[in-house]
Amino acid sequence: MKGYILLGVGLSLAVLLLLVAFIPSTDDFSPDNPLWNGLTTFCQEFNASVVDVGNIRGLPRGVVLFIVGPSANLSTVNALELRRFVERGGVLVVADDFGSGNSILGALGASTRIRGGLLEDGVFMYRSPYLPRALARVNGSTLELYLNYASVLEPGGSGVCLAYSSPFSCLDVDFNGVCDRGEPHGPFCVAYMEPIDSGRLVVFSDASIFINSMVNLGGNSAMIKNLVGSRSVYVLVGLWDAGTYTRARSLLLGVLGLVYGSSLRYISVPLTGLLMYALSLAISRRIRKLIGARHGV
Repeated sequence: MKGYILLGVGLSLAVLLLLVAFIPSTDDFSPDNPLWNGLTTFCQEFNASVVDVGNIRGLPRGVVLFIVGPSANLSTVNALELRRFVERGGVLVVADDFGSGNSILGALGASTRIRGGLLEDGVFMYRSPYLPRALARVNGSTLELYLNYASVLEPGGSGVCLAYSSPFSCLDVDFNGVCDRGEPHGPFCVAYMEPIDSGRLVVFSDASIFINSMVNLGGNSAMIKNLVGSRSVYVLVGLWDAGTYTRARSLLLGVLGLVYGSSLRYISVPLTGLLMYALSLAISRRIRKLIGARHGV
């Protein structure tokens, strides 16, 4: 009986490890999430690499770094490194609506802010007033951006607005689902670019432009291509409140990377082979015993 219990526990652990390793994250704006709210399509289309918030210093010069849908604040050290990245000629794209975007912009010393409130447009829209469209003018071409529960920007400084909502749009400040009398009406700036020393900061008042279900709608992808040009693309992670599953999966993949991706693999690979052999041997013995018991052998 004890052998059956140990065998069952071993098989359960093996299955659990396989599930965690191969089932991706479902968190909003996760580069590993292939569902509607993830960033896998964006990362594949633009060959984006993932960089942790603690490794900003190691970024090459002149690349484009995307911060999409942040919900956590930058530490003082990371904010300083992010500022230096832009000052050295990097392009930083911050896309947020109701998260921690303003704290990041403040840490950078930027003049632009995300105003808050929900952008609605009952005329110039896609399927719903909460999915408004906006017009962007980049490099002489006009693009139609498809937004998703966006906010608006309060531009400042010597930058330029890249995209505006329509004159029919309004800002639902109290989030009651209607544009009341006295609430602001458009057009509003929803994408803004301002220089910071040798680099540039681009701010979107909507993070959903980049998610799998939105990135290829209208001119969203073309807008990103215009911003990126021929530069290498990076996505900053570590500024979201990750779910329990995502944290567990990251921990497991980190351990597996350490065990099998370092010099420890010369020990771990043979041990894994021996364990697999022992497990398969134990399973085959149990099966033979069960078959023998049924046939009276």
